Amino acid sequence: MTDELMTIAEYSDPNEANVAKSKLTSENIFCFLADEELMESPTLRTVIGSVKLQVKSSDAERAKQTLDIE
Repeated sequence: MTDELMTIAEYSDPNEANVAKSKLTSENIFCFLADEELMESPTLRTVIGSVKLQVKSSDAERAKQTLDIE
């Protein structure tokens, strides 16, 4: 069984996404910010809309608790 990445939160502000990523990393939870680079382009930002915070599916509940996400 593979431990796929799943999106647990989306942020319109890349800085806010990085704060969340730092919290998870400090708790030894692997995470990835999808579409972060694309949000740097004003044109693509309107198309993409958000940075996706992704974690391993096995860590999803713990990550949500760490970030106080329902």
